[in-house]
Amino acid sequence: YKTHEIWFKSLALLRDLGQIPNHRDPVVQSLKTLLEDENRKVRFVVAASLADLGDDSGGEVLVEAYETNIGGISSPDKDIGSWGASYPGRFAYDNWKDSVPTAAYYLARIGDQRGLNHNSADVREAAKEGSLEKKPSSSSSQGFSQESSDDQESPQGGPPVDPTQIENVRQLLGNPDPEERAQGLVQAGILGLDEFYENIKKTALNGDQTERLAAISSLGFYDRPLETEYLNRLIGNDEDLMVKLSTLELATRRQPSRFIDDAIATAHTLSDRFDLDRDENGFLTQGEDEFLVITRILNRMPRPGLPPSMIEGLSDSNPEIRWMMANGFWVGGNPSAVPYLEKIKDDPNPEVKRAVVRALRTLGPPGL
Repeated sequence: YKTHEIWFKSLALLRDLGQIPNHRDPVVQSLKTLLEDENRKVRFVVAASLADLGDDSGGEVLVEAYETNIGGISSPDKDIGSWGASYPGRFAYDNWKDSVPTAAYYLARIGDQRGLNHNSADVREAAKEGSLEKKPSSSSSQGFSQESSDDQESPQGGPPVDPTQIENVRQLLGNPDPEERAQGLVQAGILGLDEFYENIKKTALNGDQTERLAAISSLGFYDRPLETEYLNRLIGNDEDLMVKLSTLELATRRQPSRFIDDAIATAHTLSDRFDLDRDENGFLTQGEDEFLVITRILNRMPRPGLPPSMIEGLSDSNPEIRWMMANGFWVGGNPSAVPYLEKIKDDPNPEVKRAVVRALRTLGPPGL
């Protein structure tokens, strides 16, 4: 476990050192030597680190992780070590069990935008963000056309949008098939098209589940603040759990503290609906995706202060609640949570105890 943890932390620190101009070239050369490592998880995280430094030497490795899911950087790997040992938050879109969003993000960082056309909204979101953060020297070989002088300028400051793409969105939104309309909603967000924005907001409130999830995902691509009143309407619109989780994920990107009560209430809903049983591969037998999303939401809460409701959750009688709070503090990265986690490090539930120990190992002594 420790070897795995120290290796990943060291690699991330080396990558961070390379962000300093005077150190970039020697760091890149050092990382390139690891691209031939026999372990594909090692190759993957090295390729991601190189992409962060604007180097595309690991492109083929990233393509492999995109086309063949090899598991998230923090996921179980029999050749490296225990589950969850890498330092959380060091690598974009690392979601523990799926390499595709992470690979899409880092491919976009080096100019490969194939992830923008993926059928998963999470993958498209990752590729979109990677495209926006792409190094200036990178040249895109896929995605938006930049050749026609008649193209419309992207409203989000990106490359011009091809008019044929706009017309394609119109046709998708007018299609009788809800799956096609959902695709159009997401594409409108990816392209940042203002003319569809108000329609997307209305669909997020009033569409069927497929369209609502797509509309909420689409709103996340627009560089616009959403009114708190509107977000409250979305969250309380119905009892659809995935819609509620998706809305909370969107709302807490910019205003996490305002939605802590909604997040805790949703965590209780999850605890009532799912338990923590795992299959032979170590994955939860039910609620895996829902628990991943609530952990992503909760990890936004602990900085700069620790929400009292999350601290109280550590002593909740329901083990699922204690487990979710411990995971939230783990990924949130605030060492001030350590004294509260110490109190339940011997929790009788093995899943809770494992989550607490992992958080304590990551956060270290208070004040660090």
